Amino acid sequence: MEEELQQSTGSQNDGTGNVRARRTGANDILANRYVLYALVLAVLVLAVYLRLGMFHYQGFFEPDGFFHYSVIREAVANGLAVPRTLSLSGIPWHNEVTEPLGLYFMTLVPYALLLHSVSYYTIMRLVPVFFGMLDVLGAFFIMKHFAKSNALALLGAFFVAISSGDIARTAALVYRGDGFITIFMIVALLLMFREINAESVKRKALWALGAAFTLGVGTAVWGGAPFTVIVYLLGVLLLMAYGFVMANRRLLLDSIVLSLALLVTYALQHAWMALSLIRGSEALSSAHFFLFWLPMAGGAVVLRYIVDRRERLSSIAMNPARRAGFLAAIALVSIIVIVALYGSYLAGIASGGGLVIASGALGKTIQELQKPTLAFIWGSFGFGIILAPAGVLAYLFWAHRLGNYAYHTVGKLKLSVTPVFLLMLGYLVATAYLQYNAVRFNSLVAVPIAVFAAYGTWAVYRRLALAGKKFAAAKYIYLGLIVSVLIYGTLLTYRASYSSSQADGINPQFLSAMSWLKNNTASNATVLAVWPDGSVVEGWADRTSVMDSVGGQNSTRIAGFSNFILNTSPDTQYLYAMDKPQYLVARGYWYAELAGIAQEGSITNASAFGYDVLDQLHIANTSSGRQYAFASSTFPYYKALMLVNSTGGISAGIGQGNTSSTLSRVEHVMLYNENNYTYQIFNSTAQALNYTLLVSYGSYGITGAAILGPKLLYSNAFRFTYTCSQSSCSYGNGTNVSMQLVYRNADTSIFKINYTR
Repeated sequence: MEEELQQSTGSQNDGTGNVRARRTGANDILANRYVLYALVLAVLVLAVYLRLGMFHYQGFFEPDGFFHYSVIREAVANGLAVPRTLSLSGIPWHNEVTEPLGLYFMTLVPYALLLHSVSYYTIMRLVPVFFGMLDVLGAFFIMKHFAKSNALALLGAFFVAISSGDIARTAALVYRGDGFITIFMIVALLLMFREINAESVKRKALWALGAAFTLGVGTAVWGGAPFTVIVYLLGVLLLMAYGFVMANRRLLLDSIVLSLALLVTYALQHAWMALSLIRGSEALSSAHFFLFWLPMAGGAVVLRYIVDRRERLSSIAMNPARRAGFLAAIALVSIIVIVALYGSYLAGIASGGGLVIASGALGKTIQELQKPTLAFIWGSFGFGIILAPAGVLAYLFWAHRLGNYAYHTVGKLKLSVTPVFLLMLGYLVATAYLQYNAVRFNSLVAVPIAVFAAYGTWAVYRRLALAGKKFAAAKYIYLGLIVSVLIYGTLLTYRASYSSSQADGINPQFLSAMSWLKNNTASNATVLAVWPDGSVVEGWADRTSVMDSVGGQNSTRIAGFSNFILNTSPDTQYLYAMDKPQYLVARGYWYAELAGIAQEGSITNASAFGYDVLDQLHIANTSSGRQYAFASSTFPYYKALMLVNSTGGISAGIGQGNTSSTLSRVEHVMLYNENNYTYQIFNSTAQALNYTLLVSYGSYGITGAAILGPKLLYSNAFRFTYTCSQSSCSYGNGTNVSMQLVYRNADTSIFKINYTR
């Protein structure tokens, strides 16, 4: 491996990779600023359009948005001051508002600047789209540092515009801090690029301080913002390592300057904590910050010292191979020492705990904290997940052939490595690791995936274009293929965006029930609901909820609620322990969440509360009566057969379609009328399994069916959602608590809870 960097052309290069590529083809057309502006505007319009797919819904995408809406509503009512506790969250004591206040300023600031001419509700629903536009523009300017190509910059912006991963947090109705933080990371990277390109130490310091200041501001926007510090740290470590191996004094100076500037981020984080803009503490705000910072800053100084004296320290620093070996040895020893002293803390960071992932038992049942599946990854990034690694390789092996980029050799290989590449590689690696740990982080990794995917796509085309007429046909075939992929990706994103619905079972019927609750109950009424629904109670019904998805995510109360609704006895003591809530919100959506609800309550016989949907139906007339055959299209492929004989008698059997055609008789068949919420239960007189076949019907016949586990039919959950009516409810018989059904629609039942003492 040669120490001195070599050039792919005869022109001078500073090693940053920021030089002008030869202008050909698309670049000639895009050199016209008006054409370029028009195309950038078109990409932004597309980005906005793809992010408006859910805007026709009421409310917000998920429960957290409703909680934040409650906080903002209270802030507006109190002169734009964000409350320390939310008066609607928790009884008898209200829960603290623990999110950094920057999350709420994203609505309150434009609301104030627009002189209240636009409602804060509308701003909340649309401000994520604005940040999606910023992500697109940020990618455009990042690509300009990869190569001075307007075509590449547009391609990078386009990839972000159609990225379902980015849209996951920048679509209308999605009000989450991780949707706002990406632009802070992008701006910080752009300022780091400027620091690297600056000639004087003074200018380097100013740009580095700007980058650190941007990250510091970001810490007041989202509690998980310290991930940006990890990206910064990793990027600088890569610069430092590469600078040392290549004996690049300038890059080592950049590493020192950027390391020192990061103290500004740390100081700002503490300033926000002192001012209560950050309530509580964040990751990397304690002395543990220096566990990462000291090796980086001290290492940069020491490595610069060694490089300056490499002739005297020839045994470890005379050539790149020795420097690489020395660096690897020091890194290994440092890691061993740090892990030995701070292993548990590092394990928490490595798993995301305390940095960006919520800790506690609820992490097992919150879907967005589960590891992503391949189907999820494909749905979030499409072809980008293939093109991004190709882009990394294309840069390493081809960047020096596509412009005046420096390269060095490893054996017979010529490799292009630039500071911009290293910083973006750090961004990709850090966020990809977060994505590996939980599905919720697809928006964080979306931009680096889009950037490298765009570069890989562009690099192949440029290689074919520079090859001349010999590959002219291949160039146009490739261009057609890429255009097809981009159109296909856009259509997939469009279909996903405009077919998406709100999360956690939020739907018009549920919101209609919450509107009824708001209009027909006292303003100080207290409500018991499953914890995600509690946020909707607070936001849409404007009523106090015992639990919610942010401030009221109390694991003890949640576990108690799980046991309460899955109990086969009244369990009235739970209601008293919850300070006697006045209303109960029960939903059919509980059955989609039964597994998680059971897990939260540590139910040991959860299978006894099973609810398996049968989504296929076939009807046939037989000599003995009418036969209804039901089946499920998913594992374990349950099937059921219900026979209605000529005298009106009903019997049924169940089995598994993928293992045997044998059916076993079930003990109960329940027919449920969805029009008037009445029901009939038919019991088997023969020996039968203690299961229930539930068949729902309406004006136009059967609408659905499900198999109920042995205990579900007798549980409080089933009483509240099916068997209780406005005239009677079997809950609480013989106790000092009773339930009165006061509202019901196809999704939601609301009960008035009456206490005799």
